[in-house]
Amino acid sequence: IYLSLGTNAEWDCREANKFLTALHQVARVWGTRVLWSIKDYQKERCSLASTLQQEVKLTPFVDQLAVLQHPNISLYISH
Repeated sequence: IYLSLGTNAEWDCREANKFLTALHQVARVWGTRVLWSIKDYQKERCSLASTLQQEVKLTPFVDQLAVLQHPNISLYISH
């Protein structure tokens, strides 16, 4: 699953943690992994890295075209 909500998306910590919890649950139930493109300062401000599991990867930037062309991407969530 690839999640990208736009370069201008801003998260408060409560929202980001709820979203991360939901992504983690979806990944576990579906037996998949999630790639979430989120800005580093938001990840650090909300201490998201300390709660991460193997199923969810947070990254500040991805080559979106390359990710979308990858055969392992089964779901794309966008704004």
